[in-house]
Amino acid sequence: MHKAPTPRLIILDDGPPGALEALLGRELPETLALVSSVRPRPAGLRKGVWMSDSKLHELLPETGPVRIRATSDLDWQILLDAEILREVVPPASAQVALAVALQILGQPGPRTRPHDRVLQAWEAAVAAWNRRDLDGAREAITLVNRRWPTWKPGWSFADEVYTSLGMFEIAVACRCRSGEPPLFRLRSPKPLRKVA
Repeated sequence: MHKAPTPRLIILDDGPPGALEALLGRELPETLALVSSVRPRPAGLRKGVWMSDSKLHELLPETGPVRIRATSDLDWQILLDAEILREVVPPASAQVALAVALQILGQPGPRTRPHDRVLQAWEAAVAAWNRRDLDGAREAITLVNRRWPTWKPGWSFADEVYTSLGMFEIAVACRCRSGEPPLFRLRSPKPLRKVA
């Protein structure tokens, strides 16, 4: 009988000292873990491949399932498809990138939340959109796109905001930045949709 491959494990070391060792102690000996941490590798720690403070998209496999855990919340873990995750992960620090990606995918994250100005702007953009505050959404998503200009979901979001504001030329430019095919005629405004 063929044994299914063990999903790759990524650990975000964002918890207190000693939490990483406790988390690795819960894993099977054969589990290969990539650890993203701002701290130096603890002396005597043999499990885990140390990745310094890597960006999350640098740690993701090309395809297949990936399991993610965080030392700030030892009981939390999530299993996601790497290709889906790659679509929504911004080029940010691992903790911030995970927080944004999970919000887009509507998945629960660790109890602790990273502090980052752009993460707060993304959350503000979503909140403003959901309460139909288009000017607030435009202001917040502009900050996000300035910081993460290569992140396509930010431009897709801006496309929707500018379309709803009736600013079609800017919306088309944002759509092109998002990687979606350009439209050959300007769209009429569409109803707002709730963002997860």
